[in-house]
Amino acid sequence: MKIDWKLFPRLGFVMMLLGLPVTTAQQPLPRTLEQLEQLPAQQRNELQKSKVRFEQLDKATQQKYRDFNARLNASPQRERLRQVMQAYTQWLLDMDTVERNRILALPLDQRLTEVIRKVKQEQAGRG
Repeated sequence: MKIDWKLFPRLGFVMMLLGLPVTTAQQPLPRTLEQLEQLPAQQRNELQKSKVRFEQLDKATQQKYRDFNARLNASPQRERLRQVMQAYTQWLLDMDTVERNRILALPLDQRLTEVIRKVKQEQAGRG
């Protein structure tokens, strides 16, 4: 199975905003009611909110996320891909809201070019 790289940055960001697990550092979702009941109340509430947000998506979008997650989990590079997705998402969240919205509004090819430019600019500023 191949990862659809065009969807990767956007899906990662949306998964993070929806509160869906995007890193292997996060604990796996509980599989049983007993496991769910053992979670701290705050974590149970966050899971419930994520579930509600996911259920509010249209069926096609829900299926895109399920398919993406299945392809990601099937990849032999899944750990690295999740790390990249988490780093990209955190980079976006740390950004000024206006700038983040400007970048996310760009067409994909321009967005990738802009992300590369900004990352190089940030690296040059640190070095």
